[in-house]
Amino acid sequence: MEKAEVSRIQEQEGLLAAIENTDICTFWYYPQEKLITMGERTARMYRCKRVYPDMPVSFAEDFVHPSTRTDFYEMYRRIDAGERTAQASFSSIDRQNWCTVTLTTLSYDEQGRPKQSYGVVQNISELKMQEAEYHSNRRMLASIIDALSKIYMFNYYINLETGEFREIAGLDYITAALGVKGDARNAFRQFTDTLIDDNYKEEFQKFVDMDTLADRLNDQQNISLEYLSIRKGWCRASFIIVKRDEEGIPVQVEFVVENISAEREKELEAKEALEKAYEAANKANASKSAFLNNMSHDIRTPMNAIVGFSAIASAHIDDRERVQDCISKITASSNHLLSIINEVLDMSRIESGKMHIEEQEVNLPAVFDDFLSMIQGQARGKGLEIDVDTTEVVHENVYADEARLHRVLLNLGGNAVKFTPAGGRIYVKLFEKTQTAEKWGNYEISIRDTGIGMSKEFLPHVFEPFERERTSTVSKVEGTGLGMPITKNIIEMMGGTIQVESEQGKGTLFTIELPLKIMEKEIEEKKRSAVVTKEGMCGKRVLLVEDNELNQEIAVDILEEAGFIVDTADDGKIAVDRMSSAEEDDYDLILMDIQMPVMDGYEAARAIRAMSVEWIHKLPILAMTANAFEEDRRKALEAGMNGHLAKPIDIDILFETLSEVLK
Repeated sequence: MEKAEVSRIQEQEGLLAAIENTDICTFWYYPQEKLITMGERTARMYRCKRVYPDMPVSFAEDFVHPSTRTDFYEMYRRIDAGERTAQASFSSIDRQNWCTVTLTTLSYDEQGRPKQSYGVVQNISELKMQEAEYHSNRRMLASIIDALSKIYMFNYYINLETGEFREIAGLDYITAALGVKGDARNAFRQFTDTLIDDNYKEEFQKFVDMDTLADRLNDQQNISLEYLSIRKGWCRASFIIVKRDEEGIPVQVEFVVENISAEREKELEAKEALEKAYEAANKANASKSAFLNNMSHDIRTPMNAIVGFSAIASAHIDDRERVQDCISKITASSNHLLSIINEVLDMSRIESGKMHIEEQEVNLPAVFDDFLSMIQGQARGKGLEIDVDTTEVVHENVYADEARLHRVLLNLGGNAVKFTPAGGRIYVKLFEKTQTAEKWGNYEISIRDTGIGMSKEFLPHVFEPFERERTSTVSKVEGTGLGMPITKNIIEMMGGTIQVESEQGKGTLFTIELPLKIMEKEIEEKKRSAVVTKEGMCGKRVLLVEDNELNQEIAVDILEEAGFIVDTADDGKIAVDRMSSAEEDDYDLILMDIQMPVMDGYEAARAIRAMSVEWIHKLPILAMTANAFEEDRRKALEAGMNGHLAKPIDIDILFETLSEVLK
C-alpha cells in the first residue's frame, strides 16, 4: 500500500475517532444493495436496529414520523440518482428526536453508479425546541398585539433611557404624521399640537412630559389621562411600565390610547338616569307623603262619623228615629271607608303584579245599565242629568272581565258625578268602531261631563298614583288619588288605552279604546231578584268556623235572626274534628274563615272533603273571609269550597248566596 494511501486512511480513522467523542453519529449506506449499517453507538443513541435492508422504506417505517418522510425519501433518491451529497431533516415517530442527516457518496463502480455512501447524523432536537419556542413566542406576541389593537387605537414602545419610540400598532393618519419610530419628545409635541382639543392641550403636554415620566411612574405600574381628541372624541391615554432597571427605575414603557366615547356616553346616560331616578324618587316620596296626609284625613273623616254617630246612637238609644238615622250614616261612612281601603289594596296589587284579568261572557249594554243604576241615585241627588248611548254597538256579547270593567266605569262615572256642580250633565257613550281583526271588536267608551275640569299643569299627572289637584273645590271632595291610576292600569291590562281632555270650568272627557273578543252565541239574560228571600233558611243548621270573637258574634246574630241554627268552631282543626264525628243531619252548611290559628280554612276544607263519607262530599262549604281578592276566591274553590263571601259581610249578598247553595 502506498504511503499516501496509508496516510489518508489514518486521517479518516482519526476523524471517526474524533466524531465518537461528539453527539454526531454515523452509518454506511450501500445504494446498489439498498442497505444501511450503523455502529453500535448510533443504534444505541437513537434506539434503532443496526441493519436496515430495503432502504429507505424500512427505516422510515421504523423511525421517521410520517409528516417528515417526504424530505427523507428525497435525500435517498438524490444519492441513488448519482448526486454526491444530499441532506434531510426529519423527526422520529415519537417526536422525541429531530435529526439532520448528510449523505456523502465515497465510491462509485466502473459504470459511475454510487457504490458506498457515508452518513453523518446530527441531533437537532434542542435547536428545534428553541425554534418552536421562538415561533410560539412570535405567535403569542402577535396575538397579544392583535388583542391590544382591539382595545387600544395605537400602541408605542418607548425607551426612556434613549428617549426613542417605536410604533407597535397605530392609526394610518398618526403613522403618516409621526412615522413608525423616532424621538418621543418631538412626536408627543406634534401629537399635542395636531390631535388634542385646545381645552386639554396643557394637561396632555404635562402628562406626556418625558423628563418627569419616570418619577411619576416610580411607585405605580401605570398612569392614565382622559382627554378630548379632535378626531376620535373621548380617549384615555396610559403609560404602562414594561421594564425597570436594577434600582427599580422605569426604563421601558408602553404608550397606549383607547377610545372611550361610548363609555363616556354610557356614563352620561347612567348619570342622567340616576338623576331622573333620584328626582322621581323624591317626587314619589313627596307624593306618598301627601298621600299619607290625605289618607289620614280621608280615613279619619268616615272613622270620626262612625265613632261620633255610634256615641249619638248610644246616648239616644230610646229614640228609634234618631238611632236609625245614626245607623244609616254609620253604614254610609263604613262603605266609604271600605272603598278607600280597597283602592289602596288594589294599587298595591297592581304594583306587585298580582292583579289578573279574568275573562268571562259579558253583555255590554247590560254592564252599562248596571253602571247607570249605581250612579243614578247620586246624580239625581245633585240634580245632574245622565245620557247613556249604547245604540251604535253591533256585537253586544263579548269576553271581558266584568268586575274590572264595572270598576273602570264607576271610577270615571263617579268622578264625573263628584266634580260636576248641580244642574250639569254627564254623557256616557259606548261605540263599536270598525273591526281591526276577525272575531275581535274595537270598542270606544267615552265619559264626558260639564264639571269643574282640570288645569293644563295637572293634566299630565292625572294617572299618577297619589296625585290630586289642589283646588278649593277638589279639597272638599273625598278621594285618595288612586282611582285614576287603578283605572289606567286595568284598561292597559285589558289591552286598551285611555286618553283625557279637560279644561277648567268647562269639563272633562275620558276616552277609552278597548279591544274585546266577540262571542259567537247570545248570552242568556240573568235576572237578579230585587228582594232577597229568607224562606227555606229557618231550621237549617250551619257550622260557623271563625276565630275572631267579634266577627263570630256578628255572624251568629245575623244567621240566627234569619232562622239558622248555628254551631261554632274557633279554628280549622276543631271544625275537622267536629265533622269527623258528625251525622248527616247535623249540618246543612259550613261557613269557613281562612286565616285562623292551628289550621287555616283551605287546609280544613281539604281535610273535610277528603273524609270517606258520601254526604260530606256534597255538603256546601263557603269561604267567609277578609281575603277578598280574585286569587283568594280561586284558592277557595281549589280547596273544595263551593263559593266565596268577602268581609265585611254584605247581608243582601250573604242571603242571596245562601239561598242559592241551599236550594
